[in-house]
Amino acid sequence: MQNKIQKLLEVQAERNRQALILGAVLFFAAVMSVGTIEIANAANTANSNVAQNVTGGSLDIDDAPDNINFTNGALGADNSPANTGTNDVQTNDTRGTLAGWSLTGYFATDFWSSGNAYSMAINDSGTLRMFWDPENAVISEITGDAGGAVAGTSTDFSGIASGNSLTLMNSNNGQANKGAGAYNLVNLVFLYDIPDVGYATSYTTTLTLTIA
Repeated sequence: MQNKIQKLLEVQAERNRQALILGAVLFFAAVMSVGTIEIANAANTANSNVAQNVTGGSLDIDDAPDNINFTNGALGADNSPANTGTNDVQTNDTRGTLAGWSLTGYFATDFWSSGNAYSMAINDSGTLRMFWDPENAVISEITGDAGGAVAGTSTDFSGIASGNSLTLMNSNNGQANKGAGAYNLVNLVFLYDIPDVGYATSYTTTLTLTIA
């Protein structure tokens, strides 16, 4: 009888031990399952928004010759020359609009002597005496793209004041950047036909350049 009771106790103890082991296995399995789900759901990349605001600048003539001097010429001399040489005309477009631009020039007045005593006309009763030659000037890029600026047409001025402006240089609107950045023009030649009749003295006028 005592052996049977001992046997039953041993069997019950083994069952309890197995139940504890199974419970522990199930517990750890559940913990590992939850842990695996959490790791699978964790992100391995992150995105940050990065912003840069670009403000527009202006459209300017950064430089132009202070003086343009014709060589001495006698009355009746044709094609009396002047050359800007290395004295440059610089344009600069930092607006950020890619709108393009045009650089034009005109003579504010006819040639006048000191005290406005004598004059020589730009348009002398239909005879056009002042010529400029942008097509043979040298244009180079400073900060703009190569070829981003092109020369205007070489031709005579038909008169004075802004209504008789001619184009010196244009943005190349066939390019994507349309002349944005800075450009330099040198070696601009002028030719003036001195009248046959006049007063021998020094004459001056003003060349006005405008970019828009």
